[in-house]
Amino acid sequence: MGILIAVVAVVAVVLFAWLGYYNKKKGKKLAADAAKAAATMAARWAAEARARAESEAKDAADAKKRWEDAKERARVAAAADAQAAADAQAAAAKAAAEAQAGANAKPKLTWADAIREHGNGNIERGYRKLAKRFHPDLGGTTAQMTALNLAMETLRMAAQP
Repeated sequence: MGILIAVVAVVAVVLFAWLGYYNKKKGKKLAADAAKAAATMAARWAAEARARAESEAKDAADAKKRWEDAKERARVAAAADAQAAADAQAAAAKAAAEAQAGANAKPKLTWADAIREHGNGNIERGYRKLAKRFHPDLGGTTAQMTALNLAMETLRMAAQP
């Protein structure tokens, strides 16, 4: 762009000088006016070119900033989506584990319920079966036998009229 401005200025100076050479009356003044006009025109064109270049540079910088902002928003959104997916996967795994644990879990029986269940309703028969299983001499513990005896006493007292 700068070369074009210089060429135009030179052509203008040469043209006005040629016109001044043939116009002897106003020759020197015309040549000076021509040079002044050419310099003014070249300066104006240079200022306009500089302003356009600055404007384009500013537009390019704004476009780059918008691009960087869009990339950052996309990165943040992707991270949030990944976190949400991980949270959902963890919640699904926890729910599946709870469902599996619930399906495998047996209801917790008290000693009294165990006595009734093993005796098919006859508490004496259920007590004897459990006593053979949990007696300390037959592989059980003292705490288990004590709890079984306490449950049997409770059932006997509840059965008395």
